[in-house]
Amino acid sequence: MAQECNGRDVELGLSQKDAAYVSDGKASSFEYQPLAPPQEPYLSLEDIISLHDQTRIDGANIERSLGLTETEAARRLQLYGRNVLTPPTRMPEWQRFLLQFTNVFLLLLNGCAVLSIVAYVITADIINLYLAIVLVVVVFLTAFIQFHEEGKALAVIDSFAKMLAAECIVIRQGEEKKITTDLLVAGDLVKVQNGDRVPADLVLLLCRGLKAECSSLTGESEPVSCTHQTSEEGTPFFECKNVAFNTSLCFDGMALGVVFRTGDHTGIGTIAKLASETKQRESTLQKEVRNFVRLVAVVSLTMASACFVGAVFVQQARTIDVIIKLFVNGFLVIIVANVPQGLPATVTSLLSLAARNMAQRSVLIKRIDCVETLGSTSLICSDKTGTLTKNEMTVTDVWYDGSLIRRRRRDRESLFGQAPQALFYRAAILCNGAQASSDTELEDSKRDRIEHQMTRIRSASRLVWRNAVSVSVLNFDAKLPTFVGNPSDVAIITYADALCSSKELRNMYPIVFEVPFNSTNKWQLVLVKSVESVPEESDMVEYEVIMKGAPEVILKKCSSFASSKARANQFKEDATDSFRQQFEDQYKAFASQGMRVLAMCSKTFLAPQGVVFGAGENGVYNFPTSDMNFVAMVAIIDPPRDNVPDAIATCHRAGVRVFMVTGDHPFTGRAIAEQIGLLDKSKKVIEVLENHTTEASEWESCEGAVVHGCRIDALTDEQWRIILSRPAVCFARTTPAHKLEIVRRAQDMGNIVAVTGDGVNDAPALKQADVGIAMGLNGSDVAQDAADILLMDDNFASIVSGIEEGRIIFDNIKKTIAYTMAHIFPEVVSALINLLLALPAGLTALQVLTIDLGTELGPAISLAYEKAEFNIMDRKPRDPKKDRLVSPVLLLYSYVTSGCVISAGCMLAYTVVYWDHNIKLSDFFAPDLNTDKGAFFSLTSDEPVLIQRTGETFTPSQQQRIFSIAVTAFYIALTVGQFCHIWVCKTRVASIFDHGFGNKLTFYGVGFGLFLVIMFSYVPGIQGIVCSYFVNYIPWLCAFGSGIVLWVYNELSKWYFRRADPSSCLVRWLSW
Repeated sequence: MAQECNGRDVELGLSQKDAAYVSDGKASSFEYQPLAPPQEPYLSLEDIISLHDQTRIDGANIERSLGLTETEAARRLQLYGRNVLTPPTRMPEWQRFLLQFTNVFLLLLNGCAVLSIVAYVITADIINLYLAIVLVVVVFLTAFIQFHEEGKALAVIDSFAKMLAAECIVIRQGEEKKITTDLLVAGDLVKVQNGDRVPADLVLLLCRGLKAECSSLTGESEPVSCTHQTSEEGTPFFECKNVAFNTSLCFDGMALGVVFRTGDHTGIGTIAKLASETKQRESTLQKEVRNFVRLVAVVSLTMASACFVGAVFVQQARTIDVIIKLFVNGFLVIIVANVPQGLPATVTSLLSLAARNMAQRSVLIKRIDCVETLGSTSLICSDKTGTLTKNEMTVTDVWYDGSLIRRRRRDRESLFGQAPQALFYRAAILCNGAQASSDTELEDSKRDRIEHQMTRIRSASRLVWRNAVSVSVLNFDAKLPTFVGNPSDVAIITYADALCSSKELRNMYPIVFEVPFNSTNKWQLVLVKSVESVPEESDMVEYEVIMKGAPEVILKKCSSFASSKARANQFKEDATDSFRQQFEDQYKAFASQGMRVLAMCSKTFLAPQGVVFGAGENGVYNFPTSDMNFVAMVAIIDPPRDNVPDAIATCHRAGVRVFMVTGDHPFTGRAIAEQIGLLDKSKKVIEVLENHTTEASEWESCEGAVVHGCRIDALTDEQWRIILSRPAVCFARTTPAHKLEIVRRAQDMGNIVAVTGDGVNDAPALKQADVGIAMGLNGSDVAQDAADILLMDDNFASIVSGIEEGRIIFDNIKKTIAYTMAHIFPEVVSALINLLLALPAGLTALQVLTIDLGTELGPAISLAYEKAEFNIMDRKPRDPKKDRLVSPVLLLYSYVTSGCVISAGCMLAYTVVYWDHNIKLSDFFAPDLNTDKGAFFSLTSDEPVLIQRTGETFTPSQQQRIFSIAVTAFYIALTVGQFCHIWVCKTRVASIFDHGFGNKLTFYGVGFGLFLVIMFSYVPGIQGIVCSYFVNYIPWLCAFGSGIVLWVYNELSKWYFRRADPSSCLVRWLSW
């Protein structure tokens, strides 16, 4: 098994691409070998001394080692560079701006602009030039908005850089010096101790009780005891206990180590490189927009070609001039008319507004097109530590006096004496290595952290995020730690200090002797002078010895236990077999829940005044360490965040599965998964663990799984299919390669995968995921760079808010397209009646532009602020292969239903105008109109036209006035009809009366649109530009009539959709 794991490290590049200093036997012939595997963890002390001879390590007394000389350190620094991770290549701003123009939507608009310029060159019609200029301006504005939004998110990321460079203690030329970590070189001798962060990869030469917490790298939340003993060959690199990895946090004790890898060649550097080599995936919105543009292009080309060919035959074009004119007015005009010029700007505005809404929920969007992807997520692969849990060890249960205490409790009893409660609080506070932060340290920590937070607030305020962050800073005092030290010790003393002042108790019971915890003894011991009364004439002093450690070790040292029932016997009862069984049962219950368990015991004794306590040459102490009195057993765990269970339940209700992917032990992962509701205790869960065989029949019948990382490489494709199709899975002891494989496998099965994480080990999976979500407060720089989204409160529940916001924006974009596409068909009809029926056009080119880029924008953008419908989090995640942004059903609604209804109203208003002037549409088809200039009215008419049916002749000025009235009527019927249509587009399923009219921006958008319509239709001076004229109330009635039809249709159809089977034909073909 060890060999397999070592092979996985090689796959990650943790061996082949590591850096090491090697020697060919000469004193100064060190050479940097980037392909050399890390050898120091597996070398004896003598070999390390030989390998790093210039470090001048003293094998007899490591603490007297001299270290490198300043000259040699400077030479290596110049030769091999600083001890920093190479920052990811940042695209130049000008290049990032130009990249915006590769958006397929903008490419389509650029194509239309080119066609308009071609039409201008052919016909010399200035209107086509105006259209080209407007389209180019729209493209530049849209590209700038996208560029600006991305730039704001990148600016926030840049503000997360550390304000001060970290420092470390290095031994050079026999002296301890404090230098910035970037000046470290391989071969440096570094000293680390409690509270330090390891500055590079160190192989330990001397270790005194040091523990290192490297959850950011390995996913293991519990500090690991380090040692200077040589690791066995074949031990996976990240499991070598004689290595302190870069960025690990140190607890307890101290250690001396020699730097053997720096910068990009450290463990954290190799994982960061793996993340940088992982290609970023295309977002679901990018795919949808690409498909939409392809659809628009096909529809436009098909319709334009058909219209051009039809017009040639209908109008019997025989000369090249007429054919060119029909090509411009037919082919090019139809293509431009089919493109929603205002939609790219509208969608970009929608995404930008959604990003700001999510920022107010503490979710920062780095790529705005990922907003919709988060709403489409069907699977969340979440890290445990710091995401699902609080990342702070907490005492949850205490077992003493034969009872299980789940909440803090202190009876009104003295804390002196031998009562169980008094013994517990004394043991918890006195036998504890955690120390209270000094007022100065606390103030400095508070000041630095608040300043760092405020830096983030100032940067993020541009995303209208100030309120959300300000609240977290106002509550910042309560989050500051008051104790520092080993997480387990901090958890215990924090629990006890809430009801008993640790400062006062420690003053009353001064420690006279102490034995720190070590991995050999598995216990910690303190000796305190008791405050119990002793006769003054006595030469004896009462002391109390208190021990804390592994439960099984502590129990073996106990012959009695503290019991409130044995008051007559100084609260002591014999530790009978019955008691020991109760102890074992409770211990197993705690362990099965993934808790860290510690036990405490104590004993009082008398000793002569002035005695010096310690151990003799045989290692036996001169005070009691057996026949102890058992006090309590404490269960500690990194507890789930308070709102995570509700968030998980919401995900399940929304059809989003949640997998836990952690580096922790399987028991711990499963316990947390069951507590938060990720795994259902009542359902069958298989365990695919190390050295554990699972029957084939169990795979198909299970409802969940717990999978150990060492079994992942051996899973077959069928087993992968079964596991990844389960409702919930907990992957434990995973490596970065495992996380990457899990994400890829899930994506291959058609899932849209979101990955959360805060550590360096999460970065490759974050980059591979459809949506990478990193922690903004405690996440590593590497993880934040790889992610698409940052959770600024490190709260999993914020992801659920993000999913809801993503679904809202998908709905709102779809509503916007349904609304916007509805006006395209009437615009196309306006051109078709001119080309195929030889009727006057329904709209002028400038009127079309005022619709696409004027009257439609306000109502369309207002849909971005539309609230969620009642069932948005009760729906299953959309199937990207079926539920498309622009589906055939939506096109059917926009073109055939709403488009035809509004077109009918436009044609009615258009026809009534000619009727009012005693002209029937059939008059345009009369065989003899006594003119060779064409059989229809146009802006270029320069001769009188005779209507054969009535014998009435219309002068050019009369033709112009009638035509202007007709296009104005068509224009008003279209725009006002759309203003009526916008209200029913506010929902996809819910009734507009149930949904409500709370979105005031729709009123503002419609009001602004009406203002533009009136200005373009009735204001003298502007009328001449867009070719409009005063009209009566008829077009308004036609518009309201088409609006009423759309309201009735939508309300009745949605009423049916809410009650019908979703799989029925009508629902599948009519519900968009």
